Amino acid sequence: MKKGVFITLITVIVLLSGLVVEASTKDRTPGEKLSILSEGQPSNELGDTVQEDVIRISDPKAIQLFQLNQDLHFEPPFPGAKIKEIVIKRSIPLNKSPLTIQSTDIRNVTFGGSICGSELIRRSSASGPGTLHMSVTNTVPNSYTASVSVSAGVVSAGVGFNVTATESITESYDLTIPAGKIGVIEAHPWKDLYDFEVWEDPWYWWGYKTGDGTAYRVTGICFAAWTN
Repeated sequence: MKKGVFITLITVIVLLSGLVVEASTKDRTPGEKLSILSEGQPSNELGDTVQEDVIRISDPKAIQLFQLNQDLHFEPPFPGAKIKEIVIKRSIPLNKSPLTIQSTDIRNVTFGGSICGSELIRRSSASGPGTLHMSVTNTVPNSYTASVSVSAGVVSAGVGFNVTATESITESYDLTIPAGKIGVIEAHPWKDLYDFEVWEDPWYWWGYKTGDGTAYRVTGICFAAWTN
């Protein structure tokens, strides 16, 4: 992590009353742990709770820290809009200890954290008073990156899931909008990260590491609710 980024993180951490971030997705390298920790915060507000089916973040400071940790910068959908809450709904159970097929090409697969993807799946808006309902189906495929050339099939075999498939996930969210207000719901993919090493193995016991990579699996939907 760059020195300037590290200093900025420390400053924000101090300002946000003891909330702690282990690592940001910005400049993240494979193997660098990404998680959200909390001291003195209710678990349903912010915490190391990526395994829960529903995570609800509504405290303004917690929302700010969540975006910093995730390296997200949500753009207000209209002038004066503010994020009311972020709700993450997980459909596929978290696997922190992936059971991988014994592969001579992909080794040492580890869980690297979970992120709210920047891809926008859907946006809906309405004026109050009333309730805005969104039911959304994932359209973002799994993916991977690597520092060396390696095929999707090889990575899929190593991490235990198809790294190019689009997971069948449907979730819903309701936003209550007061009279005279505007409400907007944005849906983004919720992704689990799995870091891995790429090996070259002309003979299994004489193999050597050639690079690193990260596989991203969409496991839920991350809703951002806006009002003015």
